[in-house]
Amino acid sequence: VFAALYWKRVTKWGAYASILAGVGSGVGFYIYNSRENGFFSRVEPEIWGMVPAAPMVIFAAIALVVVSLMTLPPSQSTVGKFFNPRPPRLSARQKQPVGA
Repeated sequence: VFAALYWKRVTKWGAYASILAGVGSGVGFYIYNSRENGFFSRVEPEIWGMVPAAPMVIFAAIALVVVSLMTLPPSQSTVGKFFNPRPPRLSARQKQPVGA
C-alpha cells in the first residue's frame, strides 16, 4: 500500500498480488511451522532465522513490482489524480465570504 504513494507505476493488479503474496506466505509459514512443532505449540515461529513478517514483506514487495511491471500502467488521468493534484478553481461567486 505504501508503494502506491511513491511509485506511479503501481497497478491495482500489483496491489492485489502483493496482498495475496503476503497473506499466502504468512499462512504457508504458519502451516510449515505447525507441521514441525505442532499446531498448538508455544514455540516462537522462525523462518530462516527471522520472524515470519520479514519474509512476508519481501514476498509482497516482489509480487507488487513484478505484477505491476507485467500489466498495463495506469492512465495519465489516474496518475494525475494522486500525484499532481491541482487545487480546485473557485468561481467569482464562490470567492465571496460566507453570509455576504
